[in-house]
Amino acid sequence: MHFRNPFGETTTTRSSPVLLKSITELKRFEAASGEFQVVVEVQNSSWLPSFLAGSDTFFLGDGVVNAFVDFDNLGPDKVQVSADRLSATITLPTPVLDPTALDVHKSYIIGQQQGVFDRLFNNDPNKVQPLLVEATKQIDGAAAKSQLVSIAEKDTRQMLEGLLHSLGFTGTITVNFSK
Repeated sequence: MHFRNPFGETTTTRSSPVLLKSITELKRFEAASGEFQVVVEVQNSSWLPSFLAGSDTFFLGDGVVNAFVDFDNLGPDKVQVSADRLSATITLPTPVLDPTALDVHKSYIIGQQQGVFDRLFNNDPNKVQPLLVEATKQIDGAAAKSQLVSIAEKDTRQMLEGLLHSLGFTGTITVNFSK
């Protein structure tokens, strides 16, 4: 005979059908990617002692920032080929950083202390949102200060040199980035 736990709980998940909102054709070369991690602390306090009201939350944010080169405006005016068709010069825009994409499987609350009133009465389902926003902001800033853009330039240059050499260009291949 099997008895069910009267205090146990059952979780049921329901969702609507997935809606495809848009499709965008990408005319870009993803040249570099950086994975970043940051610990964010958010404190909420009141005039009451912290054991009664307030919270202190530590959040580990793990995200990826991609650096890409936009090929959308790469026309004949941006590519100069020598008369002997052995050398070429290509002018591209400077690589751009995508906004941080936080990994929801690697980002989580690593610690939290709450006052009694917050534990009992503050059940805000959006309390993680400020942590996500701050982690994203911090990672965006770190990515901007990193070497991602220069690595993207180097990788794009190497990719185009290899491509043009395989197409028979045996002379000098120059790739310039406009600022």
